[in-house]
Amino acid sequence: MTPRQSPAPANRRVSLGLVAVQVFTSAALVLTSRPTLHARWQLALIVAGVVLALWAVFAIGPWRVSVMPEVNQRTQLVTSGPYRWIRHPMYTALLLFAAGFVTLPLTWWKPLAWLALLSVLVLKARIEERQLVASFPQYADYQQRSWRFVPWCY
Repeated sequence: MTPRQSPAPANRRVSLGLVAVQVFTSAALVLTSRPTLHARWQLALIVAGVVLALWAVFAIGPWRVSVMPEVNQRTQLVTSGPYRWIRHPMYTALLLFAAGFVTLPLTWWKPLAWLALLSVLVLKARIEERQLVASFPQYADYQQRSWRFVPWCY
């Protein structure tokens, strides 16, 4: 490290660590499962969720990723990458990822857990959007040309 360089901020290291944990956990789950022909679409959902999450994290900047839906001084309005179409692609990625596990194997409580996750993410998105509308005058226009979770649907 040269004198001009400074170490990465702690929150950046944590964000990159969380991304790495998600990728390695997903890879381990996919590699250790023996997908049958009928389970391939579930694995496709899991992989799609991981790919979308990584695309979203790198579009927004790994050091800006936060679990809490709060706007702060580091917050910037990003409308490129998956954010061009989806306002909350990381939430969509989590829903895709979780949907892949709902039927591997199917039990009565997994769809209920997925619906609970959906409810939490919808509430988080509403809180976050209220804050973004208050912080960025152009956010209301962005809402009109993008979708919350699923393009051309919701």
